[in-house]
Amino acid sequence: MHRRTWTVLATTLVALVVLLAGGTAALAGGRVGDTVGGGGGSLARNLAGAVDRLRPAPAVPPAPPVPEVLTSTPGGPGPVAPRGPVRTGVSTGTLDGVALTADSGDGPVTVPGTLSPDGRTWTAAEPLEFATTYRWSGT
Repeated sequence: MHRRTWTVLATTLVALVVLLAGGTAALAGGRVGDTVGGGGGSLARNLAGAVDRLRPAPAVPPAPPVPEVLTSTPGGPGPVAPRGPVRTGVSTGTLDGVALTADSGDGPVTVPGTLSPDGRTWTAAEPLEFATTYRWSGT
């Protein structure tokens, strides 16, 4: 075959693929009826839709994560004043299953406390004991 024959064949094949894609886009979009009667330019719209479908979709950047901040009073490691207020809270989200426990000779002892109505703050209902290690748990 001649070079010119290959060029004509390749051009015809590309045109056929574009027309087929445009027709498929028209069928999928329910716009087949637009090609008959008034409206004009329906073939151009279908071809434009086919070309748009061949372009890669732009990447959507992920939403930045919302930082969750857990605070507690008293805070930090080391000795604390056990008669001071004891509470923990979150800046976003809600607390669930909060428990403050201490080990004793009779087994674990749970400190009673209340969760705020919005679920963001838990406060101990009684002061802590001296010379006792407490463990916080919850989600």
